[in-house]
Amino acid sequence: MRSYYRPYPRPAAVPAASGHTPRRSRTAAVVFSVTLVLIVALAVVLAILTRPALLPEGTGGITLPPAGQSGGSGEAPSIPLADTTDGFSLPLVSAEEREVLSFQDNYQKNIDSIVGIYVFGQGFSGFGTGVILTEDGYVVTNAHVVEDAAEVMVILYDGAVLECTLAGFDPLSDLAVLKVEAEQPLHPAEFGSSDELQVGDTALALGNPLGSELWGTMTDGIISAINRNVEMDDGTTMTLIQTTAALNSGNSGGALLNDRGQVVGITNMKIMADDNTIEGLGFAIPSTLVKQAVDAMITTGTFTGAPSLGITASALYDPEGVLIRSVNPASDAAEQGVRAGDRIVAVNGTPVHSVDEVNALKAGMAVGEVLTLTVVRGEEELTFQVTLVGAYTLN
Repeated sequence: MRSYYRPYPRPAAVPAASGHTPRRSRTAAVVFSVTLVLIVALAVVLAILTRPALLPEGTGGITLPPAGQSGGSGEAPSIPLADTTDGFSLPLVSAEEREVLSFQDNYQKNIDSIVGIYVFGQGFSGFGTGVILTEDGYVVTNAHVVEDAAEVMVILYDGAVLECTLAGFDPLSDLAVLKVEAEQPLHPAEFGSSDELQVGDTALALGNPLGSELWGTMTDGIISAINRNVEMDDGTTMTLIQTTAALNSGNSGGALLNDRGQVVGITNMKIMADDNTIEGLGFAIPSTLVKQAVDAMITTGTFTGAPSLGITASALYDPEGVLIRSVNPASDAAEQGVRAGDRIVAVNGTPVHSVDEVNALKAGMAVGEVLTLTVVRGEEELTFQVTLVGAYTLN
């Protein structure tokens, strides 16, 4: 989660299975209580002192850097860069092509696709989760898991410890792609389309809450909301899937699964508070955005952002429609003649009454694709063909 612990003083040499201390939050809403931090820190120290190393024989353990308060700046890890791969495309398989699985079968289908991710930087260490994308070693995780790291190691479910290179890093989408070289083909997860989700669908979270001590934990819940806009403390907004499946620090970068055993989101956030306990408010990055980001990162090494119209808008109730508040001058919408004050009444021929409906019709489309906006300007109805642009190109 974006809420994760900073290290406390501990022995210099720590076995890999216990050598993790998740890092601080990047959002004001995502905060763990001091009491919980102290309890978990004590539990981790006791685990370190009492259990044997889980690293393969001969690795000699991992030496943590001194405790400190650095990191969290959103900078990419300073690890070697991976070579790009032309034409990479992550397949999204329709749920209609798969049968509903029991929780047990869902777990067995996906557990080998879940990895642990150790990070080490100047004065901090951390632990998160990742999901295997391909047999040849691409792994997706959260950007906030690996940010500022000087060293990142991927731990497979069978205990193999692998060094990795960086294929891509994007703090705004909170996604990063790592590349490992394994001796045997890895077990990639199957990704489904988050566009097919409905509120009330079964949701299962699979990851490593609180680190390697609880490796491979699966929790269940439902999809609580789709296209939920969550404002970050840096002023940016992420559009996420909301779920009641229990998430905790260490789940960051893990899988949100549907009932067909498909990854429909990458878990990245949980709402917490200082003064009371808040449960059942977890969030995940939709798989449609994950696909756009990882395709771009693996193919080019960069991601220009989610497809955007380049407008800000709000819903109207009388008259119906969506009022355009502003149009970014760098957008194709501005180039085509869309203006602030126009009222969107349809997208691709489908009537719209809210911003969420506009976003739902835009979801799954890629940068460079064109959608049709039908707007009312005064008494006149106009139609515009607007090309979606990368959100970061509008900054």
